[in-house]
Amino acid sequence: MIAMIFLMPILQILPLPNVPFFWVLFRAYSHWRALKFLQPSKDLERLLNGQVINDGISCSSLSIICQTYDLDMNVIKKYKNAQ
Repeated sequence: MIAMIFLMPILQILPLPNVPFFWVLFRAYSHWRALKFLQPSKDLERLLNGQVINDGISCSSLSIICQTYDLDMNVIKKYKNAQ
């Protein structure tokens, strides 16, 4: 009788039927996280909004991007000038 009290919580969740459900739930969560990760690139496209010219991005657009993504403007300019 006492052994059944300890086994009750284990028997309440049957592992076999729930494995496919949890796998599908995990995959859906993974896909949602991946799509959420792509969101900053959409924001970056909106910030650029056709600002790219043959020489690169203008300094004003670069400063807005640096403020939005909390980047160091001097480091970005160093890499821009290195090209």
